[in-house]
Amino acid sequence: MQKCDRVVTLSDIMPTVLDAAGVTIPNTCDGASMMPLVRGEDADWRETVICEHCACYSPEQENVFVTDGHHKLIFFPLDGSLQLFDLDHDPGECKNALDDPDYRAIRDKLTEKLIGEFTMRGWPVTDGERLLAKPQGMVLTSPHAGIYGVKQ
Repeated sequence: MQKCDRVVTLSDIMPTVLDAAGVTIPNTCDGASMMPLVRGEDADWRETVICEHCACYSPEQENVFVTDGHHKLIFFPLDGSLQLFDLDHDPGECKNALDDPDYRAIRDKLTEKLIGEFTMRGWPVTDGERLLAKPQGMVLTSPHAGIYGVKQ
């Protein structure tokens, strides 16, 4: 059995199946074919994945996280708080390593990824240098929905 430690998402499934079937992958696809990884090729691949959980159950549960497959930084836009987990040593995400000095470099690197993403989306949860709580009444919505932020 072969194991790959690259970060992949559900959006990679369709392009992988199309590639395996010999069908051209539309350039509108968000994901990428995992076939080079399956073949063991040294593929140019993403370092991180950014995921979102909307406030569908309660505003407190809304979060956006970034992971490199080994660490996970979670941002809660309601209050601007963060959590950081070492997925290799704490896969159950029980010990928040955010303030641990040993994790400062990875915290800063993943925070920069979120700041860059939010800046690109035009979300008012960053000033370009740090993450901020969202404005009251704002709902953050993925750009895939075609809306960057709307008032409730």
